[in-house]
Amino acid sequence: MTYLFVMTGLSDAERRFAIAAGVPAEAFTRAGRREAELRRAQLNAADTVPDLDLRTVDHRVVSAFPSGTNRRDKIFVLFNPMEELDNMSPIDWLAAGQSVDLLVELIGELDVC
Repeated sequence: MTYLFVMTGLSDAERRFAIAAGVPAEAFTRAGRREAELRRAQLNAADTVPDLDLRTVDHRVVSAFPSGTNRRDKIFVLFNPMEELDNMSPIDWLAAGQSVDLLVELIGELDVC
C-alpha cells in the first residue's frame, strides 16, 4: 500500500504512534515523502504523458531508475518538478546544464514500481 500523505510537522510521539499503527517507517524519510508526492501527482495527472524518446536522455539518468520502472513512469518523473532540483523537472535540470550526479542519486532513491 502506498501512503498518499506526506508526514511532515509531526512530533516524535505522533510518528511513533503512526508507525505502531502500521504506517511504514520509510514514509517519514526524504525518499518516502518524495514517493508519496510522486504518487499524488500521478493520481492528479492526466492519463497521458508527454512523448519522449528516452534514448535522448543521458544514459546515466535513465539507468538510475529502479529496475522494473516502466517507460511511462520514467517519462512522468522526468517531466515533473522535484524540490531537490530547485523545483525544476529533471528534463529542465539537464537542459540547464546542472549536475547529472545529483539527478542520478535522486532518481535512484525513487520507488516508482
